[in-house]
Amino acid sequence: DVGIPATILRPHAIVGPHDTVLLPRLLRAIERGRVPLPSGGRALVELTDVRDVAAALVAAADAPPTIANLSGGAALTVRAIVERIAARLSRPVRIVALPRPVAMAAAAALEGAAQLTGREPLLTRYTVAALGWSRTFDLSHARAALGWAPAITPEEAIDHALDARCAR
Repeated sequence: DVGIPATILRPHAIVGPHDTVLLPRLLRAIERGRVPLPSGGRALVELTDVRDVAAALVAAADAPPTIANLSGGAALTVRAIVERIAARLSRPVRIVALPRPVAMAAAAALEGAAQLTGREPLLTRYTVAALGWSRTFDLSHARAALGWAPAITPEEAIDHALDARCAR
């Protein structure tokens, strides 16, 4: 058995100026004035600032091989995330609560339509899963194995990403 020593880092919900996954979808929905959220946005999410991910990668370079979860270490409701983004952009927004099964069915239909039109759907099953169920992480192993802890709050991560996008 020949193995290659490796470190595996699993960051969750990375937010930064060049985010192409979470932030753009939320921004598009906010621009429309209505944001459909599974369960009304009650799920808890731990955003991870891209600068914290970079710091973890640097820490991992000097640490023995391991596997570690990464996150911002503080959970926000999806609703609070949407409301913060909307407030920062001075956009009124109405959150539309969708039962999770309805959100999944709608996302599947939108994905099917997107295959026909070639346009990216506003809502995907991945997005529903990411925003519809709570995900929080124990970072004690990352702290012990890497000497790493998040330094940037989720609110600061959102603000940094939005400030950089608005400056472009």
